[in-house]
Amino acid sequence: MIGYAIGQASPLICFAIIGPKLKSLIPDGHSIIEYAWHRYGKFTHLICILVTISYLFVFLTAELTAISSA
Repeated sequence: MIGYAIGQASPLICFAIIGPKLKSLIPDGHSIIEYAWHRYGKFTHLICILVTISYLFVFLTAELTAISSA
């Protein structure tokens, strides 16, 4: 249970540390994916989008599988 709590809290802590620096680099940005676009270009931006969509698809599939077996 402690591991789960750490896993849930660590991204928020990391974003709290990294967020102000990202905001100073791209004041009009809204996400880390936008930062990747401005910092590394359009190709990396597209890769980040594909990875995010793939992750969300796997997450949705896992959720639907869990619901159907309940």
